[in-house]
Amino acid sequence: MTSITVVAKAAGVSIATVSRVINHLPQVAPDTAAAVHRAMEEVGYRPNRMSHRRARDAAPQSWPAGVRHGSVAILFPDTREEALRTALSGRLVHGVNTALSPVGMTIVSTPLTYDGGLPSMVASGAVDGLIVRTTVPVAHLVAAIPPMPIVWLLELTESYLPRGDQVLEDTAAIGRLAARQLLARGHRRLAILNHEPAHPSYQRRTRAFLAEAQAAGAQVDVLEPPSAISPEEIPTLVQRFRDLPDRPTGMLLPVSDAGLVIFHRALIDLGLRSGTDLEIVACANDLFLPEALGHGLFNINIHPEAIAQAAGDLLLWRLANLDAPRRRVLIEPSLDLTAAGDARKKPWAT
Repeated sequence: MTSITVVAKAAGVSIATVSRVINHLPQVAPDTAAAVHRAMEEVGYRPNRMSHRRARDAAPQSWPAGVRHGSVAILFPDTREEALRTALSGRLVHGVNTALSPVGMTIVSTPLTYDGGLPSMVASGAVDGLIVRTTVPVAHLVAAIPPMPIVWLLELTESYLPRGDQVLEDTAAIGRLAARQLLARGHRRLAILNHEPAHPSYQRRTRAFLAEAQAAGAQVDVLEPPSAISPEEIPTLVQRFRDLPDRPTGMLLPVSDAGLVIFHRALIDLGLRSGTDLEIVACANDLFLPEALGHGLFNINIHPEAIAQAAGDLLLWRLANLDAPRRRVLIEPSLDLTAAGDARKKPWAT
């Protein structure tokens, strides 16, 4: 029979680390946990379920009735390990931890396996529930996930979700906030630059911004390609903006942190400076990013920690109310002015 010692050797870790992974204990790096699970699969090791029975026998009174293992997985549907290292991922994990740690439950954060399949801890049902962060249709994942409570995070519409609860940012409110900020600053010629027109969240932000601005009598140029373009092609989109005969002075960039940096660099390379030639509203998840990029950039905070904490709270509620109707929770964004720089009136406001 394969032993835990064989697993530890195959994974290149200590026996204690393998034990922590098997029992879903904290203080194990996600990549280390993934290596242990791969090793278990390779050598054909199956954990002794006595550990889970002991966990149930010793379950704190604060655990909901539906808890069996005392652990929850946060799944990042991406085969890249760096999916766990973004500012957004860190803020989401922190928020879930805020909800679940007080009741003594363990959190395991993990990406998909390298072949795009579910991590073994999820596929085997060795966790009590699942919180999924994703931006794409997930039909193939839903079919593979065993029966367990699921809370979906961010950007998905209900039509994608045959089961599970949902917590997401109010995406349309992001677009409205952005338009109102630029209108209040005196801008009447506005633009939206978006390199991923099919992205569901970017779409909703764009539509809400456009409706709000046009209702106030502003002109809006929507610059986006017919389909998604690579980061290397973004400067071409920015060149289209620069070449507009009556160039807008206010801009919405509905994109991610990486996209924001690329757009901002392309603007600078073409001689356009935020705060001088135009003002920009973005939605950065790295809260240091707007300040680093300089004046004239207003940021809308979607509050990932609050979203993730609500997801953790919802999962705990679901574990105690397995048969209750599905729930969907919206978290309101807010405008962050701390990194906007010079907020005095500009020539476009006169």
